[in-house]
Amino acid sequence: MSFESAVTFFIAIFIFGITPGPGVFAILARAMVEGPKKCIMLAMGMIGSDVIYLILACFGLATIAENWSEVFTAIRYIGAAYLIYLGYKMIKALPQIKSDIQAEAVQVETKAQQEGSMLASFTQGFLISASNPKVILFYI
Repeated sequence: MSFESAVTFFIAIFIFGITPGPGVFAILARAMVEGPKKCIMLAMGMIGSDVIYLILACFGLATIAENWSEVFTAIRYIGAAYLIYLGYKMIKALPQIKSDIQAEAVQVETKAQQEGSMLASFTQGFLISASNPKVILFYI
């Protein structure tokens, strides 16, 4: 590797490192809305996706990306559409004033849905990280 290539590589990695991606924004938004404890499964999903990318990179992700670039483009568009959908749902979710009976019913329903929401949160984190162009470019 020449000196110019090394400097260019360093600058690119530095820019990737200092700019926040959709994963950072998703975790910040979730922490501000639901609290930091609700971010654990989201972060675990992102870690799971990164581990899969790392394994694929070890087995030649660059070769796969060169031959199947349409798949990676589709993944990015699906991820972008999913992020737009999540943003729309956050905008439409307005705080509502509930009576005491409704609040108790919501608490019972929330406990029943907690396991499903953990899986959904993990899946959201996985999809956000799997469709992140910065992650794809980094591992390629």
